[in-house]
Amino acid sequence: MFRVTHPFHPLAGRDLELVARRPTFGRDRVYYHDEAGRLRCLPLAWTSLAPVDAFIEVSAGRAMFRPADLLHVVQQIDAWGRGEATSETEAGDVSRK
Repeated sequence: MFRVTHPFHPLAGRDLELVARRPTFGRDRVYYHDEAGRLRCLPLAWTSLAPVDAFIEVSAGRAMFRPADLLHVVQQIDAWGRGEATSETEAGDVSRK
């Protein structure tokens, strides 16, 4: 069994029966059967099976962002200011791919 922990996922807080866990498309995923019996998967990071992030555990909810995430945002903004496209976005496009 595992629990869906991603706060915005429609199954958030729900316990599901684990069918398999394996890497798919470069990321660990967990597989389960939905109500109709279809095999579905979720990123491991969205579940209770994911390893605890040390920063989140130590910050105990007092910090909204990890330092590495904030540094990434600063680099992204700097690149946009220089008119450069980055690996995640094209110049002027702020939506995630």
